[in-house]
Amino acid sequence: MATVELWCDGACSGNGRESSAGGWAAVVIGGRLGQGADADVAAEMLAREIRGLAEPGPVSIDVGNDRPVRARAIWGHERPSTNNRMEITGLLEGLRALNRPARVLASVDSTYLMK
Repeated sequence: MATVELWCDGACSGNGRESSAGGWAAVVIGGRLGQGADADVAAEMLAREIRGLAEPGPVSIDVGNDRPVRARAIWGHERPSTNNRMEITGLLEGLRALNRPARVLASVDSTYLMK
């Protein structure tokens, strides 16, 4: 079974209020970016490519090992919302974006979501 990395996050301005605006994002990465400093460089290259996207979609970077790293970035927003709802949505939408069964290494920054 293949392993993919899933980076996801969510945020909300005016958390829980009727006027609140929430957003979520997820990045599904085929395989691993590497280890140590190499992984940090690959992650920064990937982040730069994702920031350049005008709409959700695929990205690919060449990390010099004759095999490009492929990823898919997705994001969305919702009004009204809460921070926890957006954190959960980022993870769920990232899982829904998988094309086939895989072992998923999810990276989240929400204690609520982790527990």
